[in-house]
Amino acid sequence: MWRWLKLLTGWHMRDWLAHTFSSLPLVTAPQVRSLRISWKKNGLEFDTVPVLGTADGIIVRAELRYASSTPARKADLRLRVGRQNVPPESLVLAESAGRMNVHICEFHLEPLECSETVELCWQGQLLCQAALPVLPLRQFVEQLQLVQPTLYVTLRSNIGINATICEHTVPCSKYPRIQGRHVLASAQLISPIPLVGLLDCQPVIRFHERSTGQCWEVPLRLSAEQLQARQALVTVQCPVRPCRLGSWKVEWRLLQKTLASCDLEVRSMRSLHRYVELVESYFLCSEEKGNRIRLERRLPKQLSCSRVGPCFLLRSRETGFPFLMRVEVFATPRDGGEPVRLASEEILISDAPTAYVPGTLAVHDLSDLACFELRSNGYTISHLPISPVPSAKINAEGAIESVPEDGRSWSRSDEEELNERLKRLMESP
Repeated sequence: MWRWLKLLTGWHMRDWLAHTFSSLPLVTAPQVRSLRISWKKNGLEFDTVPVLGTADGIIVRAELRYASSTPARKADLRLRVGRQNVPPESLVLAESAGRMNVHICEFHLEPLECSETVELCWQGQLLCQAALPVLPLRQFVEQLQLVQPTLYVTLRSNIGINATICEHTVPCSKYPRIQGRHVLASAQLISPIPLVGLLDCQPVIRFHERSTGQCWEVPLRLSAEQLQARQALVTVQCPVRPCRLGSWKVEWRLLQKTLASCDLEVRSMRSLHRYVELVESYFLCSEEKGNRIRLERRLPKQLSCSRVGPCFLLRSRETGFPFLMRVEVFATPRDGGEPVRLASEEILISDAPTAYVPGTLAVHDLSDLACFELRSNGYTISHLPISPVPSAKINAEGAIESVPEDGRSWSRSDEEELNERLKRLMESP
């Protein structure tokens, strides 16, 4: 009898316990789906790390997934940063799917001086942790790179009132005084974090005139898009027009420290033709059928094209010295008559080769011409002969002399061809 009473009591206790625990809610810790760190500076928010040491504030957002039986309460959550326990600013329901609810919890932190580790806790239980790296302003300045500092000048010649104004902005290290209008300084900034840190560095570009000792500082301004980017191309204009002959120094400065500098020289307009160098000259041959154009170093005896014109490849003899120059193309007759001007135009000459093509003539008009001549301010720059190459002979002193044919003189291209043939002759076994 006693044995049956024990069994009956055990069955009732087991049923009671099962009924009691089935009616109680099962409370479990939430699951962390993501933990994001962002920071604010000057009204802009950045979702990148490391965090700038001079940031206005740090935001930590955690995405938590709660079971339907677990209440979502702000009082249960804490963010440990060093010895501080930071309560959440908000806890918002973002998604509800069946038995699981997704909440967004947001913490606001004060700016940190050094890197820390943040720990997200729920009712004192550690859910997750993450590193919060901080980049001090000093390290930001050390890692900032200023690439390709370049000076530009806007050139415009002195032309008539009724003429069309044409300006050219080109890189330079020197330029003619009268033609220069504006001087620009350009460079590319590259940083490991967004460039918003420049707001604390007082970046300026200093224009220093050495002859007078005067200095002009222009603050460097960036747009919101550039502040949020890690690299940007920046350009500023000199507040005055450098019009005195002499040299200038342009510096990119950050926290009263020079990152890079460039030299600028203002020159006179005298004898610009001496700075022009002829790289090469060609004949431009145009065919009406198919609109094909080809370049020939010298004209063949049998011309298959319909129109022919000169092409001169010019450049400045000095690196970084661009200027505007008026050039004229003349056609010299075979009978020794007065040369006829075919074209007159103002072109830009820089240290990069520039092709100048004044136009073309019909093939039947070339029979009476000996050569094309390129001039500037009355000075001859180059000849492009049309007639066959003159023969050469060696005089008693061993020098090479040319025999004039139809008024045709020995040109630079003829000299190059002769040297090339002599070189091949010397290399042959």
